Amino acid sequence: MGMPVFLPPSPPAGRAGVPVGPRSGAMRADTFLLQREATGGPGWLEAVAYAAVAAVVAVWLALVAWALGLAEPPRAVRESTSLRRAWPPPAAPV
Repeated sequence: MGMPVFLPPSPPAGRAGVPVGPRSGAMRADTFLLQREATGGPGWLEAVAYAAVAAVVAVWLALVAWALGLAEPPRAVRESTSLRRAWPPPAAPV
């Protein structure tokens, strides 16, 4: 919430100015105060922005998957270092 003390006029956005007023009164949503000149934008710009974010997320996930693959030992190493022994265990030499 916020309260405008002074806001200059904004002809491109079609907003009138708010003259200097007392520092007490009704509070308004700060979205209106902070984005009073926002009028939207071209639709293609939003699509490009979301596509860029999706590309960054995809690259990040691919790098995480690649790094996890490097952390996993190769299958041959895993099988040769297994703790399993043949059953029954070999007999001790006499």
